[in-house]
Amino acid sequence: MSNKYMGLSNEEVTQRVESNQVNKVPSEKTKSSFQIVLAHAFTWFNLTQFMIAFALFYVKAYLSLFFINTTIMNIGIQSYQTIRSKRMVEKLNLLINESSQVIRNGELISVSNDDLVTDDIIYFKTGDQIPSDSILLDENLEMNESMLTGESKAVNKKPGDEILSGSFVSSGHAYAKVIRVGVDNYAQKIMADVRKEKEVRSVLMDTFSRVADICGKIVVPIGAILLIQAYVIRENSLAVTVTTTATVLLGLLPKGLVLLASLSFAVSVFRLGRKRTLVQSIYSIETLSKVDILCIDKTGTLTEGVMSVDQVLYLEPESKVNDYIETYLSYSLDEDSTTNALKDHFKSVSHFEVKDKMGFSSSRKWGAMKFSENEFIFLGAPDFLIPNYDYPESIIIAQKEGARILLVAKGETSFDSNDLKPLAFIAIKDPLRFDAKDTLTFFNENEVKVKIISGDHIQTLLAVAIQAGIQEGDKAIDVRDVQSDDELEHAVMNYNVIGRASPYQKQKMIKMLQKNDLKVCMVGDGVNDVLALRSADCSVAMGAGSSAARQISQMILLDNEFSTMVDVVMEGRLVTNNISRSASMYYLRTMMTFVLAMIAIVTNTAYPFIPIQLTVMSMFVEGMPSSLITFETSAVKQKRPILKEVGRYIIPVAMTMAVIYVIILNLSDPHEIKITMMYYATVFLSFMLVYKVFQPLNWQRVAVFALSTVLLVTLSIVFSSYLNISNFSFLRVQVTFLLTALSYVILEVFEYITHRVIK
Repeated sequence: MSNKYMGLSNEEVTQRVESNQVNKVPSEKTKSSFQIVLAHAFTWFNLTQFMIAFALFYVKAYLSLFFINTTIMNIGIQSYQTIRSKRMVEKLNLLINESSQVIRNGELISVSNDDLVTDDIIYFKTGDQIPSDSILLDENLEMNESMLTGESKAVNKKPGDEILSGSFVSSGHAYAKVIRVGVDNYAQKIMADVRKEKEVRSVLMDTFSRVADICGKIVVPIGAILLIQAYVIRENSLAVTVTTTATVLLGLLPKGLVLLASLSFAVSVFRLGRKRTLVQSIYSIETLSKVDILCIDKTGTLTEGVMSVDQVLYLEPESKVNDYIETYLSYSLDEDSTTNALKDHFKSVSHFEVKDKMGFSSSRKWGAMKFSENEFIFLGAPDFLIPNYDYPESIIIAQKEGARILLVAKGETSFDSNDLKPLAFIAIKDPLRFDAKDTLTFFNENEVKVKIISGDHIQTLLAVAIQAGIQEGDKAIDVRDVQSDDELEHAVMNYNVIGRASPYQKQKMIKMLQKNDLKVCMVGDGVNDVLALRSADCSVAMGAGSSAARQISQMILLDNEFSTMVDVVMEGRLVTNNISRSASMYYLRTMMTFVLAMIAIVTNTAYPFIPIQLTVMSMFVEGMPSSLITFETSAVKQKRPILKEVGRYIIPVAMTMAVIYVIILNLSDPHEIKITMMYYATVFLSFMLVYKVFQPLNWQRVAVFALSTVLLVTLSIVFSSYLNISNFSFLRVQVTFLLTALSYVILEVFEYITHRVIK
């Protein structure tokens, strides 16, 4: 082999390396892990909390510093997710093999793929992956390009044809000359586009971050005013001034919500892990819960990706035909999926001596062997072997169901015989996954439309789509010849079965769906799916798929079961719904703090609560209910944006608190009594919020609601002196009851108005 070509000399290789014609791809510059941590740590929201912590430390209010733990945990979790996502993209590589057999100086040597140069002569054999775009010099090769194009059938390549990096040799051996290296390679162009895509983010976390940023900005002027009023005008001590002001400012910062969301997602990652699902991006759980469109490939997703013999229809005695087939297989050197399926079904045993053979050709669509002077056995596509032959009814049915049909025929003169006699029909299927139909039924019933977007032949897709139960699966479109973006957009918006799609078309269609305000999840297993996976709002790879698809996807179904997608979507909706309910409770404290602080500033009075009171209320109004409802199950898809949903609950309650506080301030009772009345009114209104958020009630929610209420009321009575709560006379008890009753009426009015405005 080493004498057939001389290859490049050492001097020629050096020249090409010096002119940068080498296959090594330069690494892109990205932020270091330390820079990412600093970026998450030094936000205005965090800096505000650090300044408050420093002030509390200065006045020795050490017990009030526990909030800083939440801040540190938030920074750690967010930094970890960003660093993990960055490393996931950096490690992405389509090339599995690290070296290739190259001829240099007339000798066949092993060279690292990074060291290949333009014009290198590479020797390829069955199973090798192409490391760099090349041109075949001699012999034919059967190429598996499914990882790049989505086409499941092997492609025949002849001398002069290009073979693309990332594809595999499925049959044959040949020499090829490298024509493109580095970033000019087909595989590297795909990877370059993948790395340009933005990181898929969580809508919930982005919303929480925006709110936190706004809150971080308003605390500065509010804090300055409160400090001046308390320390200069009312002449409080520095310790009292800092502590009370810090109470207001910390109440304005919804710091616990981000942590609760992150921890809730972390619990979901654990639960999904027990169901054999690897979550590589923690916030993708929430994204998946809101998808409108689920785009899937056929091979390996709806089907098992393994060819198998479905039925054999014998037209001649079975034993004799089997002897022909078994002998044919025992001498066959073909390595394609169809031959492997035949070898799994039939024995590979030689019953006859083979005089001559003609290997299977993708262009010819058949192969043949000569057993004796008048026995030529053919195996291949029926319409190529015996055109216009009337298929038996059972074979017609199998073909309509998506089976690949092979004919075993016998000739008596030569390999060019035209008078072939059919011996048997073989129907080969790529079986539909056992869970595919039930899984698609779930999505159809839960507001998720499923689209098959594949590189396969349109007839194959139609058969599988109808069998699997895809909505409008009897209509399909071939986008191979689609030229304009308008035509492509029409196809993806109006068809659920799309065939012959290239990797770039898949990516375009994902973006077109997104342009039409649709959330898209892509499920794939091949390199041809990588661009679409990266562009989708959420990406899911099958565990048995390509390394590139697994590396770039946010989730991996390790068990390769399509039905696991149901568990993932259910988990996403569960955690999203629970976080949304919890957000109402957390944001109530922020809104309440803001309106009461505004009243305190206008009236030049102290904020009505002390830190310990807010801590106790937060524990039983925010913490306990929001933590316990995390264990609920809910498959309801969210309809409104999170802030609209939260606003419908908290605005009426916060406005009611403001009205009640103004009423209480105008009473003639001592300040301590007023503060106690406001405490009980706030507790009542807070639990009214919990009650409304918990609708519709079930036994779990009633139990949590009752337990939280009893514990908070009991704690308030037993530890009233520590909570700075005054004892009431009977008259003041009656006044407090009247205030709570009035607050209920006011709440209903504000709620009616709010729901009319926020729909």
